[in-house]
Amino acid sequence: MANFGGRQDPRRSEMSLVTSNGCVVAWGRTSTTSKFGDLSTEEKLENLREVLAVYPDLNGVKRVTLYFRGSRSVEPTDSYVAAPPRPVRVR
Repeated sequence: MANFGGRQDPRRSEMSLVTSNGCVVAWGRTSTTSKFGDLSTEEKLENLREVLAVYPDLNGVKRVTLYFRGSRSVEPTDSYVAAPPRPVRVR
């Protein structure tokens, strides 16, 4: 929380969490410093749930940003190789 209140850079996330596998989860502002238009805690948690549905345990993810409305920014690790898409059968 070195950037709490934007004291280092007001454009960067105030709070970032680091998982045991090294993924940085950029949370954004805290509920005590949020401003008009910021996502609520529940909205950020829903964004995280959506990312976890695609990347269980955040495996293969270097960084995820949760504080954008309607989208999440996910940066895969360099070594992550996505599974090839499943073939679609056309009848």
